[in-house]
Parts: sequence; C-alpha cells; structure tokens
Amino acid sequence: MCSLSPHCDRPIKIFEHLIRINLDIVRYEMITEEQIEPHILRCIRPFLGQSLRQVTYACLLHEAELDQISAPDFYFGGEVVMQFDGTQDPLVITWDENAGWEEHFSVQARTTSAFNAGCLQPFDASCAPIWKPLIGQTLTCVEVLGFITSPQIIALQFSRGRILVGCGYRTTFGDGDDIIIRASGSAEIHPEIVLLHKEKECLTNRSSKLGNPAVTSMLNDDVINDESDRFTD
Repeated sequence: MCSLSPHCDRPIKIFEHLIRINLDIVRYEMITEEQIEPHILRCIRPFLGQSLRQVTYACLLHEAELDQISAPDFYFGGEVVMQFDGTQDPLVITWDENAGWEEHFSVQARTTSAFNAGCLQPFDASCAPIWKPLIGQTLTCVEVLGFITSPQIIALQFSRGRILVGCGYRTTFGDGDDIIIRASGSAEIHPEIVLLHKEKECLTNRSSKLGNPAVTSMLNDDVINDESDRFTD
C-alpha cells in the first residue's frame, strides 16, 4: 500500500527522465599572421618608417560636415586615407564585409578606395585635434586587434603618439560598418577584442605574434588586399 494515498493498491514508481542536451561547443582558434597578412600586413608594411603627411576622412555623401570631424566621438561610414612621405600610394583603412572571417564586418588596409567613384566626400582631417600632433611623425609600429576570429582595429604607433583606427558600431569598436578613430586611452572597445599581431619598424625580427594578452595593457601604453569595388549606390 502506498503511503502517499490510501487508495493506491500498488507502489508508485517514479521515473526520472533525464534529458541530456548535447551542446556542440565550437572552439575557435586565434587567427594567424598568415591569415592577417593579405588583409592588412602586406599593404601596411611599406608605410613603416615613413612620416605622416596628410589625413583625409572620405565619408559617405551627406553623412558628415566639416565642423563635425574634429569631435572626439566622431564616427562615419567610409574610410581613412593617409598620405606618407616616401610613398606614392596612400594608406587606406576601411571596413570589409564577409571577408572570410566569423564576424560580418572587419577592418582592412588598402592602397586604393574600397568604394565606387562618387560615393565619398573628402574632408581634410590633418588639423583635427586627434591627428594634428601626429603630422610629420614617423610610423614605428602597427598592431592588429580584434576578436580571435577577425581583425577589427589597426593601432598606429607614431614616434610621439598612438591612434586606433577600426570598424565598429557608432562609438564602440567591434563588428560594425562605422569607421572609428580614437586616441588609445579614450577608446570604447568590445570586451572580447584582443591583441592579435604586432609589426614593428625593424629589418630583423620585425614581426611578432603576441598570443592573446589583455587589450587593456596595450591601451594603457603612452588583406587579400581586395581591389574590388564596394557595391554602394
């Protein structure tokens, strides 16, 4: 007789159904220098050791005005174009889309515009507060930051200053199609972004893989080069 009910004439058997949910955990490995090479490093190496001469913000039409580009929280759709002494082509940093990474958007370095002709309006940003101290300074080091599966930021170290240029959403670096430029100590960065690669101006042992250190330590310090046009009306 069951003690739980006087009307029960046989023991109550309680069956525990254990539902086991198998979770397929995908373990991503950090992208390598070889993967970053065609998207960023191959293009940017010739500019190491050269002096910055001019900076232009090439903004999507009707997205910016001249009096806006000096704002400390300025962001825009388009690309940053940098002219260096000693090089004929400019260094262009912009975003890329579906470039083979896990994230939808990523950063890339080029020597030509990624946009169709007539899509962008140029603004001379050389006198903007963030760039003015760097004009005439030598580019000595480049660091690539991102999620472990995609590059999102290019950190440019000059002889007397440091600046971050990358893609993101509005004011936060990450997976987005806005271009963000910030001084290293004032940047809003997605917490999962890490340091992926460091490239110095040096003839021997120039590049170094840094594994996965915390981004904060770096910030506290004082591509296939796809030439295809971006489909933008």
